[in-house]
Amino acid sequence: MLYFFTKIITMMPGENHSKLPEIASDATAGICQNCTILHQNLKEYVAALLTLKGKIFDTDRLLTEYQEKCNDILYTSEISKGNQ
Repeated sequence: MLYFFTKIITMMPGENHSKLPEIASDATAGICQNCTILHQNLKEYVAALLTLKGKIFDTDRLLTEYQEKCNDILYTSEISKGNQ
């Protein structure tokens, strides 16, 4: 879960309202920048996971091929023992 914290803006005695939009826009800009960074990080993680997934599939294919070759060798070995 992601939580975003923002500043609570309260008016103090003696403050005018002209500062309020400036403070609010700064808070919004920070959140938007954080979202942009988060989105970029997520894209990088997804790319890394897709690469890892491809490597897992390639490894599984190689292991299957090696298992078939081992089975063929064992079968050939058993047949040659039976013919002796």
